[in-house]
Amino acid sequence: MASTSSSKRPLGPPSPPMPPPHRLKQEEHVDADKPPSREGKEVPADDDDPPPETSQEASRRRQDPPRVDEHAISRLNYLLLQVSDDHHEALPNLSEIVARIFQTEGWRQFLRNLLQAIQTDFETRQETALRVLPCLPENQACEFFKDNYNSLYVRFLDLFDSPNVNIQALTFDASSKLISLKTLFSIDCDSEYLILKMFDWLLIVFLGGEIDLLEPRMTNLVAFVRDNAHLHVDELLHSALTCMFEIVESADDNFITCKAIDIINILQQQNLNGVRQFVRELSRESKHRILEKCMRLMFRVEDIPSWYDVDAESSEHMGLLGTYQQAKSLLLEFSLDSDEKSLLSFGTEMIPQYLKSEDWKTRHAGLIAFSLIAKACSPERISEQTERVVDISLDDPHPRVRWAAIEVILSSLSDHPKEHVQHLMKFLPRLVTIIRSSASIYPRVQFDATLAVRLLINKCDNEEVIRSFSEDLVPQLLKNLEQGGLFRVHAMEILRSLAISFPVVFRNHYKETVDSLKPHVSQWLLGAKSIECLSYIFSWFLRKQSLFVLSDAEKVLTIVFKILDDWKSIKNRVKIYILRALSQLCKLPQTDEVLNKTMPVLIQILKNTKDSTMRTLHYGLPGLFRNTDDNTLDAGAVKMASVKALPNVLLSCQHKKEYQELINSTVRALVQASQKETERAVDTEMLKSLNACIAISGSVFNVDVIKQIALTINQKLSQGTIYWPFNLDHSVYEMEQQEEIIQVATKCLETMINTLKSAFLPHVDELLPAVQTLWSHDTWCPYKLKEVAISIFNLLLKDCPYKLQRYRDTFLQVVMDLCHSESLQLQREAARGIGLCATNTQFISNFDALEAINNLYHVIGCALESERRMTYDAAVSALGKICEFRHDIVNGPQVVPIWINFLPLRNDFEEAKYAHQQLCRLLETADPDILELDNKNLEMLITQILNKILLQSDYIATEETICSIISFLTQVGAMT
Repeated sequence: MASTSSSKRPLGPPSPPMPPPHRLKQEEHVDADKPPSREGKEVPADDDDPPPETSQEASRRRQDPPRVDEHAISRLNYLLLQVSDDHHEALPNLSEIVARIFQTEGWRQFLRNLLQAIQTDFETRQETALRVLPCLPENQACEFFKDNYNSLYVRFLDLFDSPNVNIQALTFDASSKLISLKTLFSIDCDSEYLILKMFDWLLIVFLGGEIDLLEPRMTNLVAFVRDNAHLHVDELLHSALTCMFEIVESADDNFITCKAIDIINILQQQNLNGVRQFVRELSRESKHRILEKCMRLMFRVEDIPSWYDVDAESSEHMGLLGTYQQAKSLLLEFSLDSDEKSLLSFGTEMIPQYLKSEDWKTRHAGLIAFSLIAKACSPERISEQTERVVDISLDDPHPRVRWAAIEVILSSLSDHPKEHVQHLMKFLPRLVTIIRSSASIYPRVQFDATLAVRLLINKCDNEEVIRSFSEDLVPQLLKNLEQGGLFRVHAMEILRSLAISFPVVFRNHYKETVDSLKPHVSQWLLGAKSIECLSYIFSWFLRKQSLFVLSDAEKVLTIVFKILDDWKSIKNRVKIYILRALSQLCKLPQTDEVLNKTMPVLIQILKNTKDSTMRTLHYGLPGLFRNTDDNTLDAGAVKMASVKALPNVLLSCQHKKEYQELINSTVRALVQASQKETERAVDTEMLKSLNACIAISGSVFNVDVIKQIALTINQKLSQGTIYWPFNLDHSVYEMEQQEEIIQVATKCLETMINTLKSAFLPHVDELLPAVQTLWSHDTWCPYKLKEVAISIFNLLLKDCPYKLQRYRDTFLQVVMDLCHSESLQLQREAARGIGLCATNTQFISNFDALEAINNLYHVIGCALESERRMTYDAAVSALGKICEFRHDIVNGPQVVPIWINFLPLRNDFEEAKYAHQQLCRLLETADPDILELDNKNLEMLITQILNKILLQSDYIATEETICSIISFLTQVGAMT
């Protein structure tokens, strides 16, 4: 790990010269062995009544501050100091009492005594004062700490170097108090060096094995780190993380380890990128040791029967001890922050060893760890290992291990479904077997297997695979309908997916499925869910003119119409399912009947809606859900359902002129509701729906709606700038939500440009500054946002470069620099940007071809190393564009042959078609850089490039390119 000592630092902040330590005057010193004698006036006996108070005496008492007999003060001084030695736990209470009594000079004298005791060279007095100081009540001691902050600060720095380890420990406690008060009272003084000393001391104590000193301070340190935002400073963060990761890596005490994990999690919330940078710089060996430590902490799990109960509240946490949850949290964040090579080596070398253990807890931990590590790895690099891990564990004798293997499947399909599905589809029959065999014994295992089957069916395109197990699966799903709870919900989802994706297979199960669902449609909640499921089934069969289900569909429609008539009195949860059903029923041959029933109500409410009620429109189907008083479900869930239903409703309307008014009114309401939405998750769904609406109905938008959409996009993009660079006022979760909002907003912008073209261009100038901010050198923001921002400029650069006149030089330099980004996806967009800048010779005149070529070589190398083929294709295509459009400033004989060796391109079809067409143009003109002297490259061009292009011509070549290749091959006699 990192060094235990920091570089040489100054001892403290600029401050007035520290006064020399003073000895207490003899008369001020209290002999600890002998309490002071009690002298003075006699105190009246308890049973004596005090003389009545005159009005003058009462007036004087109100004017003068209360006074305490000096001997009483002396006695309390003695008691406080004695308690500090013998009864530490009583210090805070006694300090509070003393502070309330010492309202006069005696209290100030007591504080001065403490300060002088700290400054003295006598260790006994130092120790006593350091014990008392952190216990002083904050309000009463506020002025003391403000006035003496600098002197205490400098003295604490010195005391950390004391040879007495107890004084060092007490100095740590007093330093924590001092820095906390600095934040509380807004004291404008430095604290950096003292915090560095604190963490350096902690690390030294840990490495020295002084666990008794370390344990209580780790507990207090969690609160200290949470309440003090100083640690976002690079040097402080590095010192804190060095200490905490060393403890996690090496500590044998689980309590201390868990506290260190808590502190790391807090630091990550305060400075996500700083922690990520620190983790990346750790050695591979340290990373492996930390991962192994997390694994060992995850062994602490018990097989409790209540864990298997899916419907019981919080049952998934049963049997998981505290260290398990904390280790899992750290493992996930550590994986996301680490480099892929370290994770892959651990996943391939260590995880298989855990899976061979005889202890089920070890195998269980290995699978959970693998699912977390896989989240941080590219699917191309981890998919085969995922397949092997699942294959080994899916038939494990212990149900908890089988469940963990299913978790690996679920995690892989959730993060990278397209890449993993081909490797995981083979497990579908085994998952169906688990569903059938675990039904009565291990319901949670059965439930997760059901989720995995649902995801795989949604991604499967092989009807024969589904046919092979449908006879076993469907009867079990129909049983689950009667089981209730979450099992019923997911059974309906799978039946719906089978009906939509594999109707030929589902036809054999149609009657028994509909017969199982129909008895429930008369019930409110379950009936609504059944109607939703049936609507998806009917929507496919009726569209295919399967008239044998028409009578069933008509019965369901009758029930839906009754519900719409009484919409305001319906509970929110029922509304959700009905709205989803409406989105499908609008696709039926009876679409006009459905629309005629619902649309007049919508239009009327939209016309009468005032600005003050816009918030209640709930995204798009305004009149259908104004009543949101259902206590069983938040109205936001109804909003989610309605906004997801909206695109399908518009899809049904788009070819009907009489509904164009409705489309514009509905989208306008959606846009205005988004402008006022305060819940980020809801706002994200609104923007996603808006994006779909633009793609579906954008061609009929009027000028006002287009303007409103532009204003909304600008609002979302501009709001994001307050989150970057990192702002301590916002949590990581808030930033991730805001990142998603900006991503979807830029997608809306891209869709508007593609869909409306010239109709939207007048608004582009207003939006570009907000987009430019996201990729600017002056702004730090996440890679994903830079990526979408660059993609917007690439889109405009391709179709209307004149719009980017003011940004051309800055944009070119940015894409050059981003070729060295850690994100390969961002490298891809940067490479495309370079290619587009190269093609616009009139737009960009100061194009540095040599720098661009070197940057593209770097991107190509990174893409080959990480097997990111889409990035590779974009960079190679950009290199070809430089050779074509900037040939006068390019060393053709050197660069063109290198470019040819990178061909053919196979993954990015758009870039591949362009590059291969460019190659044909060069062949037609007999470019000397292509064939070289004596047609040296001819054989390689024919066998390695042109023939391969013809083999995949449907995807990577245009008709023109194919004709050119055939003509060339015929010309040189290579066409057989």
